[in-house]
This record gives sequence, structure tokens and C-alpha cells, in this order.
Amino acid sequence: MHVSALTAGRYVRKKKPKHIFSINLYALQGEIMPMFPDPFAGNSSKKMTDRELAQAIRLDIASELEAIFLYDAHAAATDNPVAKAVLEEIRDEEKAHFGELVTLMRYLDPQEAELFESGAAEVREVIEELEEEGLVKK
Repeated sequence: MHVSALTAGRYVRKKKPKHIFSINLYALQGEIMPMFPDPFAGNSSKKMTDRELAQAIRLDIASELEAIFLYDAHAAATDNPVAKAVLEEIRDEEKAHFGELVTLMRYLDPQEAELFESGAAEVREVIEELEEEGLVKK
């Protein structure tokens, strides 16, 4: 990971990694945050294979989940009805992005799609058992 440290009010960049994925981050008060001012931080030096793209999409999925969490927290933390409505709408758009990326991920990595389905089947089995025991509604 390409991380910079705050030293005497300046960001000092460490040596870039040799692989094509490099997230440009900066450290501030013990936190690692994305460095948005660098418009080229996410650029790749070559075209990605489907496997490399799938790995990049996993990071995108994590980012969408983080955005959903943040917008939901911000909406819950305000009584302003306009701000709450806008934040909830943006949160829901992020949920749609999450769904799009997961669908793309299933296309790019069919083996992972099989694992996703296997996990979903396990959850459906648990739900069916709980329904039979009368612990959850059908």
C-alpha cells in the first residue's frame, strides 16, 4: 500500500509498490484516510485482467458499504427533515451501486458467484428450520 506520513506539516510519500494496485492514502492523527486530491491515485499502468478487475471491484464494494454506513449514520444523527431525506436518498443510491458491483463481480468471477449462492442457500436452510420451529414467521 502506498502510504504517506505527516511529517512537520508535510506529507512524505513512501516508495511505490511494484504491483499495479496502489491506493494513495495519508496518515493523520493515527487514521488512514483516502487522499482524494490526487486524481490519478486509482489509475492502473496497464489494462487489467478479469481477475485483477475482480480484485479492484472488491475494493469498490467495500467503499460502497462504507458509504452506506456513513450516509445512514448521518441521516440518523440529524433532525433536519431535508438533510435526512437527501442523505437517505443518497444512501439508497449507494445500495443500488453495491448491487450493481456484486452483479458485476458474479460475472467476472463465476467461482465466487457459486460460493455466494452456497452461502445464500445455507441462510435459506436456517430460515426454513426456524420457520418450522415457529420461531420466525413464514
